Amino acid sequence: MKTAQVQYSGRLNVERGEHPKELYAHQNEAIKALNQINQAPFEGLLVLPTGGGKTLTAVHWLLRNFINNKKKVLWIAHRHELLDQALETVMLSAIQHY
Repeated sequence: MKTAQVQYSGRLNVERGEHPKELYAHQNEAIKALNQINQAPFEGLLVLPTGGGKTLTAVHWLLRNFINNKKKVLWIAHRHELLDQALETVMLSAIQHY
């Protein structure tokens, strides 16, 4: 059996959050739309333009709706840089008020 070493996994300490960024109006609108869809089992896609804050928007929504409810999240990306960006965003946004 072949195995792969995974460097991009682990637990996050929720208390590490230092300075969560405020969301822009379009990001808050996206979160409201995701919340409406989330009332039933769904598959969704978050679409924002380059630089529109997809990672930050997704992280805020996941923290409120999944992480805060002790559910696990699998974040998949085709580049390690995107995984690093997501991890950094989660670490900065993961504060106790979620």
